[in-house]
Amino acid sequence: MARSGEGEHPPLLAPPALRRYLSFARLPPAAQWAALRVLEDDEAFRLRVRDATTEDDIGELGWVFLDRPPGWEERLAEACGPPANETAVVDRQERRNARRQAQADAARSRFEDRARSAEAEAERLKAEASELRRGQRSAAAEVEKLSAELVRVNEDRSQAVRQLKVSEALATERSTEARKLRQQVADLEAALAMTAAPGLPSVGDPAAAGRTVDELNRAAAAAAEASSAAERLAGALSSAVAALSPATPADDSGCVLLADEPPRRPLRRVPVRLPTGIVDDTRRAAEHLLRLPGAIVLVDGYNVSKGGWPDLELGTQRLRLANGLAELRARTGVQVELVFDGVEQRQLVARGIPSNVRVRFSSVGVEADDLVLELVDDLPVSRPVIVVSSDKRVRDGARQRGASTLSSQTLLALLR
Repeated sequence: MARSGEGEHPPLLAPPALRRYLSFARLPPAAQWAALRVLEDDEAFRLRVRDATTEDDIGELGWVFLDRPPGWEERLAEACGPPANETAVVDRQERRNARRQAQADAARSRFEDRARSAEAEAERLKAEASELRRGQRSAAAEVEKLSAELVRVNEDRSQAVRQLKVSEALATERSTEARKLRQQVADLEAALAMTAAPGLPSVGDPAAAGRTVDELNRAAAAAAEASSAAERLAGALSSAVAALSPATPADDSGCVLLADEPPRRPLRRVPVRLPTGIVDDTRRAAEHLLRLPGAIVLVDGYNVSKGGWPDLELGTQRLRLANGLAELRARTGVQVELVFDGVEQRQLVARGIPSNVRVRFSSVGVEADDLVLELVDDLPVSRPVIVVSSDKRVRDGARQRGASTLSSQTLLALLR
């Protein structure tokens, strides 16, 4: 049995006490005693030997020794002569009990090690979750702080713009007033010069006229100073508005470039993040997305209708899908646009379609898939867009454009 086990695939290793005898052609008496000890100490090997032979092969006593039914020791003792030494029996039993206790201790040690490892892993995951929650709270607080700061900056900018307009109007008014006063001074000075010329009659008291000229000069100077101050205030407010606004490019002289300003890079649409605990493309996810403020649903028409009612005629499919979407809009308030292939159906579909569902047809040579993705590109990036289709190309293209996606079966589950 030891030799045959070594030759199996995978091999069954021979007991260490028998390996030295595996290559012997003729076994010495010591090999028999070694085999007897192995059968006594190695229960698994003894059972292998038992299963490979029968009582007819080895005789009744040999079979009793291998099989060890209840009372086997007494039967052997009766058959083999005087009772075995009681001390030897006790020693064998103690060795057997010791082996079993060692095996139980080893198993208990392994389970305890696994339990300690599991507890350590649980503690680590708890600490990690706690750290993530703290980070989330910190990020939420920072977002709230930045949002409040953004509101304050926008309010400051609006106030600065209003003050700038008032200051510009005041500067214009004071400048006009200063010009009028300067003109009056010039007129009076001309009149005084004429009265001082020989041979011309006097037009009044020269001293009073001189005082009037001085008063007008002081008023003109005050108006000019007020105009200058208003212009300085307008310049300061203009700088404040520029500081509160997004950066604007300027040329080498510092002048702001307006006419030749390059167009700003458009913002990229960002998919809507689902709340924690809601799985993507499920009924709960669909109900959450469809109730977002300003959301619009773009439906790949035949992809949905053929998946829901494949046995119906196409016109009936279109009408049933449109009616279901109309009820969905009435429940959620979401805007719906239904896209089909086939420009030739345009006139036929107009009859019976609910007014709160917009139906589009692709042009000649254009698939509905392309029209759906084109509509995603045309919508404002700030508006939530949900594309409904089970077509991989449509779903991948919609995700690349930042839209959320729902499968046709998920939408049909909401309509039924």
